[in-house]
Amino acid sequence: MGMSASQARLLSITSRLTNNEFRSQTITNSKLRLAEKSQEASADYMDALNSQQLVFGIYGDNGGYSTEKLTPALIYDYAPLKNQYALVNPAGKLLVSAVDANNFKATIDEENPLSAFLDKYGLLENKTYTQKVETINPNYEDELAEYEAQRPAYDAYIQYLDDKEQYDKDYNDWLLRNGYNDKSDYDAAYAKYEQELAQENLYEIFASVVGTSDTVTSTGAQGHYYRALHGNADCYLHVLNVLFDYNGTNLSKATRDTSITGTTVTFQGEDGGMTTTDGMTEEEKQKMAQISGLLSERYCDGDDDFNTRGAQNLLKAARDDGREPTRLEILRSDFKETVNGDVTYSYEKKTLEQKVIDLYYTILNKDLLGVTNDDMTEMLMNFTDGDMKKLAPEAPEAPPTEPTPVPPAECPAKPSNVFVEYKEASETVVNDKDKAQWYTNLWYMMNGSDTVNKIKQKEIFDDEKNESYSVFIVDSAEKSGKGGTYEVFEDLNLFKSSDWLQFALEHGMVTMVQAQYNNPAADNGKVPELTSEGITWKSIIYTNASDIRSQEDEVKIAIAEVKYKNAIREIENKDKKFDQDLKKLDTEHTALQTEYDSIKEVISKNVDRSFKAFS
Repeated sequence: MGMSASQARLLSITSRLTNNEFRSQTITNSKLRLAEKSQEASADYMDALNSQQLVFGIYGDNGGYSTEKLTPALIYDYAPLKNQYALVNPAGKLLVSAVDANNFKATIDEENPLSAFLDKYGLLENKTYTQKVETINPNYEDELAEYEAQRPAYDAYIQYLDDKEQYDKDYNDWLLRNGYNDKSDYDAAYAKYEQELAQENLYEIFASVVGTSDTVTSTGAQGHYYRALHGNADCYLHVLNVLFDYNGTNLSKATRDTSITGTTVTFQGEDGGMTTTDGMTEEEKQKMAQISGLLSERYCDGDDDFNTRGAQNLLKAARDDGREPTRLEILRSDFKETVNGDVTYSYEKKTLEQKVIDLYYTILNKDLLGVTNDDMTEMLMNFTDGDMKKLAPEAPEAPPTEPTPVPPAECPAKPSNVFVEYKEASETVVNDKDKAQWYTNLWYMMNGSDTVNKIKQKEIFDDEKNESYSVFIVDSAEKSGKGGTYEVFEDLNLFKSSDWLQFALEHGMVTMVQAQYNNPAADNGKVPELTSEGITWKSIIYTNASDIRSQEDEVKIAIAEVKYKNAIREIENKDKKFDQDLKKLDTEHTALQTEYDSIKEVISKNVDRSFKAFS
């Protein structure tokens, strides 16, 4: 009897279910192995995080602090703010670089091997100076008597020259301070002062009639100035009419040139509104006539700005600004400008008469010139309380008194009790004290001594220059009797290797010594070999050295971190793939199981029907 199709299919499904279970178990085992790999990667990374390396701390010239990997080369490399250490092998010999060893060998037979050794590093130079050599002068007493007889006349002459030099300086400063070009300027100014001193004070006369900007009233002759200051500038025309041309009885018309080239102005006389009797007493009329006759002999004060401290020349200020003066600036200025060629200008003060003419023209044409009431008020005040007031003479400041001349005298040669000769001398000195001490310490250690005297300071005096110098010098040192107690780092790679040095220190292959300051007069444990303050090489455990410390090995950590991340990424990708495969197997298993149960039920029913058919 053959197998039915249902039975064949059932066997096939059973085989596939068994295979799926085997594949699922295989994938599960692979996932477990991935977990083990993840633990291994984590362990390698943790080992790297716990790794340490030795570093050396260094202070820079600017005070900054930095660290570098500890290598023999770094230990022996000089730096200004660095503590000095050295390495010693188990035999007690100093380990040094090939450069230091060659320098030591090349200089050990010199007269002063230490100086020659330091010179190899460019640490010595010659300091030249002069020394005085003296011999007795047999004629000293006679020469001294002659000198003392001649000296007073020379001293008096020198004092006069000093006084005259100071006088000339003081006199020039005085001329400059007082605005004089030279002495003739001062003499002319003083003569003018005496001349003006004999004249009458026109301002006091003028102010008594017209008033001042502080005292003017609205009545009488002062009323014209009062109204002019309060906005009616035309009223001042009456004052200017009388001031310009009045002989005590009448006013007349007159035409004059203004300071603006090609322009004139005509004074209106009585037609201007102010007559000989208009608000004036007879005494005031006579005073005005007295002033009128002197206007052409008196000059403006030279200050164009009444409201600003210090003299101001509006014309020059315009030229300094690179522009032509305006018509109003020409009229209101105390100066007349003269063109010298095409590029230079000179200035002289206007007479009061010219200022009256220009002021009269300005009032008549104030609208055309664009003069405001404020401008006009300032111009009237500048004329009355500036130009007129400063007519009163001031005595020039007296110049310094010239010293009385003294006849010339030659300086006698001062005798000396000794003849002096200067000879050149030289001293070999250290040009870098700290660096020289560093290599001095190294030389003594290489020479078999663990004690070192400090480099000495010496004063050098230059007799000819009369100057003193502080220098540092090298003590003479005995030649080595041992041929040197050191060994050389022949392998340059080891000399620059931080890994080798760390291994050697940790395993006792090398030890360290440090150059430490020692004062035998004060410190405990005195060192007889030291004649003064000095240095002692002392053994030190590298873990106790203040400049050496352990820190994380950042390079190892970085490499391990990259490996760890790559391993974890690969494990996670594989784990995701295994999860996807398990999910597919699970889905397939569910479908097969469903089909298996269905076929099994069909077969069971067929068997039941068959038994019923044959029973």
